[in-house]
Amino acid sequence: MPSTMAQAGRYAAVRVAEDGEDAWGVVAIDPNGAMLVESTTPAAAAEEPVQEDKLSRAVRLANKDKVMYVDIPPPEGAPMFTLASRIVERGHPDFIPALLDYLRASYLLELRPL
Repeated sequence: MPSTMAQAGRYAAVRVAEDGEDAWGVVAIDPNGAMLVESTTPAAAAEEPVQEDKLSRAVRLANKDKVMYVDIPPPEGAPMFTLASRIVERGHPDFIPALLDYLRASYLLELRPL
């Protein structure tokens, strides 16, 4: 189950790692879970001049996903160590919270409401 009950709006994008936090910019999320980068900071700069910045890349890749997968408990009687998930389609109320969990797990990126 997604960890927060997030909704459409504007978010501060912050990369959170063991060595601290870096503000990457501001992202807007529409009711269907599509993201738009409103601004970026130097901390999100690309490692090579020809590449897009890190925040724009993370947003572009996440926007391609039509569904998110949310971990759920396995069915009763399932073998030990069984993993289970459910599909959450874009536009479903659980999609944005699942998207935020995905960004946190995949990019160490937290989107914090503004």
